[in-house]
Amino acid sequence: MIIENPIVLGEPLKGNFRGYYSSPAKKNFLIIYLYCKACRARGDDKMVLCKDCRTCRDETIKFVDIGPHDEAYKKKSYWS
Repeated sequence: MIIENPIVLGEPLKGNFRGYYSSPAKKNFLIIYLYCKACRARGDDKMVLCKDCRTCRDETIKFVDIGPHDEAYKKKSYWS
């Protein structure tokens, strides 16, 4: 469902997580992802700094984590 409509289904994150989206999966599980088109349009690519940003197409969706709510946010340093 995220692939079909990444902006409508996900919630844009803020602060240190700006540029990422989260979507609930089950009870307290989250899926954390990037949608390149939205990231670039909002200028968040300057904060996220993906190593392969310039080689990814706008429609690229990068799934970066899934897990319990609290655990998913602890691993941000591994995402980019």
